Amino acid sequence: MNSKVTYKGLDFDVEYDWEPAEPKVINYGDGSGYPGKGETCSILDITYKGESFFDLLEDNLDDIELLLINQDTDG
Repeated sequence: MNSKVTYKGLDFDVEYDWEPAEPKVINYGDGSGYPGKGETCSILDITYKGESFFDLLEDNLDDIELLLINQDTDG
C-alpha cells in the first residue's frame, strides 16, 4: 500500500503492508476458538520528493505506523 503522511511538518510518501485486526472467536461450535490478532503495519520505505528517508527516520517508525493506522481507521 502507499499513502501520504504528514510527519514533523513534511509530507512523506510511505510504502507499507497493513493487515487489519481479526476478532476473537470464543467458540466455533466444535469447541475450538481463535484468539484473534491485532492489526499490523510494516513500513517498507519512506520517501520525500523521491528520496528515501527510511534510514533517517528508522527510529521513528512506530510513530509513523500509528499515523498510518489512525489514517486508515479514520477513512
